[in-house]
Amino acid sequence: MTRLIKLGLVISAVIVSAQTPNYAIQQAAKEWRDYTSFQRDELISYCGFLYSEEQYDRAILGYFQYLYRFPGDSIESLITYRIARCYELTGKTQLAVSYFNRVLEISDSSNEVNRLAWYHMLSIFVAEEKYDTVLQLTMNASDPFDIIFRSYVHLHKMEWEDARQAIKAAEAKFNNRGYSRLARPLLQAIEDIQQVPRKKTVIAALASIIPGGGFAYLDKWDSATASALSFYGLIIAGYAYKSNSGILIPVVLTASGVYAASIWKAVSSVQATNHNNLQRYIDYIIERYPVSGFVDLDEPEIF
Repeated sequence: MTRLIKLGLVISAVIVSAQTPNYAIQQAAKEWRDYTSFQRDELISYCGFLYSEEQYDRAILGYFQYLYRFPGDSIESLITYRIARCYELTGKTQLAVSYFNRVLEISDSSNEVNRLAWYHMLSIFVAEEKYDTVLQLTMNASDPFDIIFRSYVHLHKMEWEDARQAIKAAEAKFNNRGYSRLARPLLQAIEDIQQVPRKKTVIAALASIIPGGGFAYLDKWDSATASALSFYGLIIAGYAYKSNSGILIPVVLTASGVYAASIWKAVSSVQATNHNNLQRYIDYIIERYPVSGFVDLDEPEIF
């Protein structure tokens, strides 16, 4: 009986000694996971702080460090999106587009961050006047937000009818009173295009009879002043040398050339002036009713 007790104690000791290393390994693994999780959360928090404080260059470094230390992490697309936003907010739009494209590659198309990356990329292209790129990327679009981007491109290009059709198509797809209220001012602005003052070629020519008058009619006061001073200065010079035909004739010819050139330049500037007036009008409308009013670009949180 004593032998059996001793044998049992030996077996128990062996079992305990065999289990102890395994438990230690499990405990060490748990502690390591807790430690790395703590580091991960701390790094996310720190980068988020830098981002909220608009210290974008430092935030970029932190986010890249995160991707390096935690490759394939579940929030990789969000971290990449933040990197793209940092580049966008610091004016490095080419890099921003590159990383927005990366977000599109690694995230599902139905994911919020995927949509935001796409809309920000379109916004960059519109801001950089890459209108044909936007129209190509949104060709045959069914997403009402994409159609809205198309309408703003048409507005920038002064393609009024295309803009009107795109706004109405987007409004129909939104099928929402809130978006209809947003669309109404844009449609009204297109209707009011004809009310934008336009300069007339005939009036510009008649006004040019007075030196500098044509430019004054076009509200180009610097040119009007320069033209008038040049012409009247030559007239005064001609009067001063009226007894010297060797000087008088060249002065008179020069004055005539300045006068004729002033008339021609004022008349030929009418179309460009009207275009610029329309451009200022549409820029005012777009600034007052920006595309961001339609597209929800709220920043996603990183937890």
